[in-house]
Amino acid sequence: MRFLLSTMLMFALALLSASAQEPAAEFVDRSLSGWDTVLPAGTLQPQPDIIAVDGGFAVAAASFVAQGTRFDSTWLRYDLVSGDWSNYEFPQAEQALRDLNEELLTLLDISDLVPDDPRIKYQLVDGGRKLAFLIPSEDLFDEIGLYNDVLIVDPARKTSTRHYVWYCQGPPYAELVVWDFTEQELSVICNAVFHYDGDSIRTESTFAFIGRIQQSALQLVSHSPDHRFWILGEEHDFFDGSGPFYIYDRHTELTTVMLWHLPRKPQRDFVLWLNNHSLLTYAGEYILYLDMSKRTRHELLRRELALLPGDAAYRTPTLSTDGRWLLVVTADGSLMLRSVMDALVKLDASEADRNT
Repeated sequence: MRFLLSTMLMFALALLSASAQEPAAEFVDRSLSGWDTVLPAGTLQPQPDIIAVDGGFAVAAASFVAQGTRFDSTWLRYDLVSGDWSNYEFPQAEQALRDLNEELLTLLDISDLVPDDPRIKYQLVDGGRKLAFLIPSEDLFDEIGLYNDVLIVDPARKTSTRHYVWYCQGPPYAELVVWDFTEQELSVICNAVFHYDGDSIRTESTFAFIGRIQQSALQLVSHSPDHRFWILGEEHDFFDGSGPFYIYDRHTELTTVMLWHLPRKPQRDFVLWLNNHSLLTYAGEYILYLDMSKRTRHELLRRELALLPGDAAYRTPTLSTDGRWLLVVTADGSLMLRSVMDALVKLDASEADRNT
C-alpha cells in the first residue's frame, strides 16, 4: 500500500522528539503505568472512528491527522499480537434494519397497509411471520433518526397494528432498535414490547414491562447471551442520551441500576458480555465489571485511566471483542493500549485471598 509503515514510524518519531522537549511536569511516564503507546500524541483526530474486530482494532483512515497521506483502504487494522498495521475491509454483512422495498410490499400485497415514505425502515419479527416498520418523525429529524410509530404488519392476515413510541432513535444513530425474541413470542422495539399470541398482538411500554411506575423512554440496548439479563437505557432529551442504564433480570423480575450517567452517548454495543452473567463496559473513569451471579460490582483500572492526559469525557475507548484489552484515544490524539485481563486476574486473586 502507498501508506508505508516506515512513513508512519518516521511521523511517530518526529512527534515523540517534539514531545520530549515539553516540561517534565506536563509529561506522563507511561512506561511505568502499564500503558503501551500504540500511536503518539497528535496522531489521531478527536473522537476518531474505531471498531473492535477479531484479533485487533480497525481505525478509520480519515481519523488520522497526517495530511497528504494516501491510504489504500478506508480502514486500517491494528493487530494485537504482532502490533502491525494493514489495510482492512469489513466483511459484507446484511443490516438488520432494511430500507423500504416497494417490490416486497407488492409481493406480499401489503402496500395499502404501509405509508409511502422512503425513510421508513423495516425488520422481520415474530420469527419471520410479521414485519415491523419504523415510521419516521414528521418533524424531519433525519440527522438523528427519530421515529414516532412502530407498525406491525401480518402479511398472512393482511392486518396491521400501530403503536406510538416516544423518542425512538434508530438509524443512523443506532442500528439495534428491533429485538426479536422468538422463543418468548415477543419483540422489543424502541420503548415498546410487543407480545404475540397467535393472531393477536398485545403491546406495553418497556417501563411497564419491567415494573416501573414512572414513565420513561427506555430502550433495550443489550442483553446477555441467554437473554436473561436486559440492559435498558433511558433517553430523555435530544443531545444527552447518556443514561441512566438499568439491568432487568427476567427470571427474578428485579431491576437494578447499572450506571447513572456516561460522559457521552455510547454506541449500542458498548456492553461486552464475558458470559451469561458477567459483563464489562467503559464507564468514563473506570471499567465497570459486573457479575450478576455473585451480585458483585467492581471498578477496574480507575487509577490507571487517571494517568492518561486530558478529560475522560474526550476519550474514545474501545474494548477488544474478547474483553482482554482496552484501546483508548486520549484528548491529545494518542492511541493507548492496556490489558484488562491483568486487572481481572488480580481481582480474582484478591477475592480468593479474602475467602481463605
